[in-house]
Amino acid sequence: MNAVVDTAAANQIAQVGEHSTDLPLAKIVKCEGHNPRKTRSAKQTEALRESIRAKGVMQSILVRPHPTEADRYELVTGETRFDLAGEVGLTTIPVTIRQISDAEMTEYAATENVQRFAMSPMDEGDAARKLLAEGHDRDEVCLIMGWTHQKLDGRLQLTYCTDSIRQALADEKISIGHAQLLSGLREQAQPSALKVIVNKGLTVEQFRNVLDDLSFKLASAPFDTADCAACPHNSSTQANLFDANTGNGKCLNKACFTKKSEEHLQAKKEELAESYNTVKLSSEVAQGTTTIVIARGNQGVGQEQLNECAKCEHYGAIIDTALGNRAKVTASTCFNLACHKEKVKAYQNLIATDTTAATSTTAAPASTGQPTGTAKPAAKKAKASKPATPKTIVAQHHQIHRKAAADHLRMNKDARTAQIVMLLALMQEANITPEPKPEGWPTTLSGSNRAAGAKVLDSMSDEELASLQLRVASKALKASTTGFSENGADTFGAMAEWYSSTREADLTKQFTMDAEYLKAFTKPVIQQLLEASGFNKHFDSKADDEKAFATLMKGKKGDILKAVEDSDFDFSGFIPDDLKIR
Repeated sequence: MNAVVDTAAANQIAQVGEHSTDLPLAKIVKCEGHNPRKTRSAKQTEALRESIRAKGVMQSILVRPHPTEADRYELVTGETRFDLAGEVGLTTIPVTIRQISDAEMTEYAATENVQRFAMSPMDEGDAARKLLAEGHDRDEVCLIMGWTHQKLDGRLQLTYCTDSIRQALADEKISIGHAQLLSGLREQAQPSALKVIVNKGLTVEQFRNVLDDLSFKLASAPFDTADCAACPHNSSTQANLFDANTGNGKCLNKACFTKKSEEHLQAKKEELAESYNTVKLSSEVAQGTTTIVIARGNQGVGQEQLNECAKCEHYGAIIDTALGNRAKVTASTCFNLACHKEKVKAYQNLIATDTTAATSTTAAPASTGQPTGTAKPAAKKAKASKPATPKTIVAQHHQIHRKAAADHLRMNKDARTAQIVMLLALMQEANITPEPKPEGWPTTLSGSNRAAGAKVLDSMSDEELASLQLRVASKALKASTTGFSENGADTFGAMAEWYSSTREADLTKQFTMDAEYLKAFTKPVIQQLLEASGFNKHFDSKADDEKAFATLMKGKKGDILKAVEDSDFDFSGFIPDDLKIR
C-alpha cells in the first residue's frame, strides 16, 4: 500500500465517516496479497456464485478510502463476494465504507474471514502467520483471532502444506488431521503422499501408521547411524539373520530411534547456540516469518550492518525437522521481518544514492572555467543501526554502568544527581507527572524512559529543581496510592548508563574483559571482541604460530573461553564499542 497521499485523496479520507452505500466495482481496488483466504471450496464457491447471480450480493463488503487516489476505495474484506459479483456481470456492489489504518488492515481481514463460514484452516494459518510477520507476538495473535495457543500452533504448522493439499482440504477430500500429518513432510514428498491418501481412502490413523513406517527408516534419521549397522533392531541385520527381506534399513526399536533423534536435535541446538542468539526447530516457526540475512544483493543489508545483526537477539538459525531432511540447518536467519525490511531499505537507498552521485558527473560549461570532468565521489559508508541486544548482555553492561555510576557519584559527592535520582524514584512510586509538564517529558518513568526523565530534570536550574521537588513531595504525601513496580524493566540500569555518559564515569575501574563477560556472546562476536582488544596477536605470538588464533576460533566456545581465562593477556583499559558511553 502506497504511503504517499495526494490532496484529493486526503480530503476524501478526512471527510468520510462510516456509512453503507452501493459502489461501482470499477471504483474498488484489491490490495495484492492482503486477503488471507487463498483457497476456496469449489462446491461452496459455486453455490455462492449462483446465489449472487439470482439475488445479488446480500451482505456488504468492507472498503476504506484509497490512500492515494480520490474517488477510489481499497477492499478490506469480502474479496470472494467482490470477485463473484464481477464474474456474474454485476456492475455495483453494497459496501460499508470505514476509515481503517494500514496497521489495522491485516487484523480486519483475519478476524472477518475467521468469523465467516468455512474459511480454510490453511488460510487461518496464513492469516496468523501474517500477523506474526508484521510484529504481533503470539499472545496478541491469539487475542485477535480468538484462539488458544494450542490452536495457533496447529494452524501455523499447516502453513507448511503445499497448494495441492490446501485445495484438497478445502474440497473436503482430506481432513485437517491428514493435513497436519502431511505438513510434517518435505515439500517434494507431500503431493505423492496426498495421492496415496485419496486413492486408497486412508483414514488419519491409517496414514499415521504409514508415516510411522517411513519415520523410522535409517536413511531419514537426523543422527549418525554408524552404530546402527550391527544393531539387532536394524531390519537389514534381521534380513541377513533370517534370509528374508524385512525392509531397507528400518529401525525396529522406535523408542531408541526417537530418543536418539531428540538427543541429536538437542545437541544440535546447544552447538548452534554458541554461534547464534536464537536457535529454533522448524516446527516452532511459522513458514514465511523468517528470512536470511545477507550483505549484498537486492535483499542485502551491507557488511557493517550484517556484523551488527550477528549481535541481535533476533538473529539465529533454524533446524529442519521435516521427515527426510536430516536436521538440515538454515543459518544467518532473521526472526524479525519488520526490522530486516527496514535494514534492507536503508542499505538499498544508500546504494541508489551512491550510484546517482557517481553517474551524475558531467562536463562543466566552458564559461565557468572549471575542468571538463570531476572525480567520482567516494562511496558513502553504510551506518549500521544498533541491534536488539540479548537481555543477558544488556544486564551485564548495565551492571557495569551501575557500579561505575555509583562509585563516581559517591566519590564526587554529586548532590544534584542524587536529588534527580531520588526525585524520579518518588515520581515513579507515586505515579506523579510534573505540572506543568516539561518539554520532552516521557509518558512513563519505567525502563529506559527514566533516563529520558533524568535528562529533562538535569536541564533545569537548581531553583527550578528545588521547586519541582517540593511540589512533587507535597503531591506524593497527599495523593500517592500506587506502589513501586519495576514491570520487568531494568530502570536504574538505563539511568546508570545515562549518568555514566553525562558525567564521564571511568568504566575501566569497574570492567576488565574476561571469560565470564564473554560467555554471554556468540562465537562470531567473541572473535570480534578479541580481535578489537589485540588478544588475537598476543595469542599467536605466545604460540609462535600466526594461525593459532584462527584455529582456536574454529573450536568449541568453551575452549575459547578457557584460552582467554588461562592467558596472561592484559585487557586493562579496553572497553568494547557497545559498552562505551557515547
